[in-house]
Amino acid sequence: RGAALGDWTDADFERQAMNWPMQSTVAEVIDRAIARLYRTIRDQGLEDVIRLVLQVHDSIVLETRYDYVKYVRDELIPYAMKQSVPIYPTDLGGNPLGTGPFYMETDTKVGFRWSESLSEKEIDELAATELAR
Repeated sequence: RGAALGDWTDADFERQAMNWPMQSTVAEVIDRAIARLYRTIRDQGLEDVIRLVLQVHDSIVLETRYDYVKYVRDELIPYAMKQSVPIYPTDLGGNPLGTGPFYMETDTKVGFRWSESLSEKEIDELAATELAR
């Protein structure tokens, strides 16, 4: 597709218009979840242990000590990203449809880099090393 709007077809504009409500909803859910995540980290006094590093679209990158990895992955992220952001469907006029709440699913990976994941055994070994310090 060309970069100029003049190169867009009616189908391009229609596709964008159809995608907008979903993308907008996901962006709002992510914003709320990040705010909840930040508040929970702060309220638990974990600012020195867990850091929000980066958000890319619907992904969040966190840094934490090895001995906190399972807590962050298994408790903190599901609470902040899923349980604390209920979604109630509405029609285009904003009127509730009477269904819900629904919750976003999370997919959590642990690794040193974006493209790799550690096994449970590796996570346990790193946590044991951290606790032995």
